[in-house]
Order: sequence, then structure tokens, then C-alpha cells
Amino acid sequence: MALNKTSDDMPKGGGFGAWGRIFGAAEGLGTSIIVLLLVGALVYASSRPTVRIRVDLTEGAHYTLTDQTKKLLGGLDRPVQITTVMRPEQQVIPNGLAEQQSKAIEYVRNLLEEYVVAADGEVSVKNYDPFLDRSTVEVLQREEHFTRSNVVMLRSGTRTDQVFLEELVTISPGRVGAGEIIPAELLAFHGEGP
Repeated sequence: MALNKTSDDMPKGGGFGAWGRIFGAAEGLGTSIIVLLLVGALVYASSRPTVRIRVDLTEGAHYTLTDQTKKLLGGLDRPVQITTVMRPEQQVIPNGLAEQQSKAIEYVRNLLEEYVVAADGEVSVKNYDPFLDRSTVEVLQREEHFTRSNVVMLRSGTRTDQVFLEELVTISPGRVGAGEIIPAELLAFHGEGP
């Protein structure tokens, strides 16, 4: 068994010649360009409301819009601006109400994203936190005449409407007293009806 190979044993003109290196570089460059184009196309598509698709995998299809709502949103003749001012209530004795309200707020925001996608760019949503965005929310309170948080405001042209969180979901607030804590519970999602 010989460990040393002579030049006669080596293959001639293998893949490491000048043309092999050029071909390998071109192949790598081509693959890189294709990957960059795919990534660019995906980023572009994800940022375009008219191209985006969302899939509702929740049990009970909480975010699936009815055909009637999709038709209404697809036929809007002017833009609709939706503004939310939402934050879970602060609690002295924790019984889970803030956690249930957080779930409800997440539900509302996801539902509104479905509206944006279904409306082909005619619906836009801005979300504000009453503590983190205090100055903006104070201006909105004066302009829109609302006095509390957990509200969804809809504006189209000169028409405005307000929908409150308790209209969009049903939460049992639980109870604290007499040495017992009954936890809050998120009971129902009301969908696009309200």
C-alpha cells in the first residue's frame, strides 16, 4: 500500500482548473442572486396589503372574516383610518383580568389586520398605548371626545365611530373578596359584528 502518489496517478484537468474555478464562481454567484431575488420578492409581498395573505389557524377561526365583510371591505370607495387606544387595566389584587384583557387586545389587533388585508389598502390601522403614547392620546381624546382607553375609533371622511373592547369580547372580570379570588376569564370573541 503506497501512501505517496506520483504525478502519473493524479487526474488530469480536474475540477480545479481555470475553467472549473470560473464555473464554480458563476454557479455560486447565480445561486446568491436567485436567493436575493426571492428574499426581495417575499419582503415586497409582505409589505403590500394587496398581496398579503393571512391564514387563520386558531381554533374556532376567530380571525376569519365572513364573505359579506370581505365584500364590503373590498368595495370601499374611500379610505378608512382605524385607531386603537388600548392597554390592560392595572390591578391592585391580581386575579388575571389584565392577562385576559391583553389576550382580548391582541385578538382585536389581529382582527383589524385581517381588515387591512381584505380592504386592498383602503384600511389603515394605528395602535396607541395610553401610557407610552400619552401626548398623542391626549390630542385624540380632545379631537374624538372619548374619555377612556380600550377603544377602537374608525374614521372615513367626516364620519367617525367608536367601538369599545367590551363590545368586541366578553370578559368575566372575576371577583376578589371574602378571602377568595375568582379569576377573570375571556368568555367570547364577537368577531366583526360590532
